[in-house]
Amino acid sequence: MVRRIIWWSVGFFVLSILASFVTGWPWIAIYNNWKVSRYAASIRKLPLPPKSRILAESSRFGLLFGHGNHCDVEVTFLIEGQHTTDAQMLTALKRKTTLAFPFESRGQVVPLRHLQLFIWKNGKAYTVTEQKKKIVRVRPKFTNHNEDMIQGMVTRHKLTKKRLYVLQGVTQAAFGISMFDLRCR
Repeated sequence: MVRRIIWWSVGFFVLSILASFVTGWPWIAIYNNWKVSRYAASIRKLPLPPKSRILAESSRFGLLFGHGNHCDVEVTFLIEGQHTTDAQMLTALKRKTTLAFPFESRGQVVPLRHLQLFIWKNGKAYTVTEQKKKIVRVRPKFTNHNEDMIQGMVTRHKLTKKRLYVLQGVTQAAFGISMFDLRCR
């Protein structure tokens, strides 16, 4: 009787794992959430300039950009930098650190992989970048969704008058790689 219960338990466990590759529930979603959490933690470990601190964080996983059968990851941090210049922030982000991009360990193609720094000023987000050895603020080519997401993050925390930076890490797996997760279809 005990052997029969053990065999049924093992059988159920094996079948649930096999079913998760077909349905995407729950093991694949749990695994992908863990990968996104690792990616966010690796960005969180980036050295920030003095007197800067992370105020809020959000992360998303699924089919976020473009169209097709692939997975996207977006991790966004709201950073307060009271006495921080744009140059200090960019220099801090350029230091060598290893980011745990979710899809690279599987040998997948990663066409979109970057960290982007924005500054929130006068109700708009500007990209902080370096061009010809000068630090410049450029109005980015946003999709409405991205700007709304950044604006929502700033206004939700009621911090519109402070010096705020938004650090966004984006990556994706392409060419039909959906990681068997239903959120990527």
